[in-house]
Amino acid sequence: MTRIKASSNKKAIQQFTKKQLMNSQKYLHRHDALQALLDANTMYSYEQVETILKQFDKGGK
Repeated sequence: MTRIKASSNKKAIQQFTKKQLMNSQKYLHRHDALQALLDANTMYSYEQVETILKQFDKGGK
């Protein structure tokens, strides 16, 4: 898990690897979608993952 500071006034945003997200309880029910949609070499925040999953559910990529 990596924390990235946007600025001193904002909270640090947690980012996770594809593997960490796929193994998390939060996304246990979306394992297959995460496997197909996420890149193994990219770090994602929860907000980014939620956006990706919403687009997928709507039929877009």
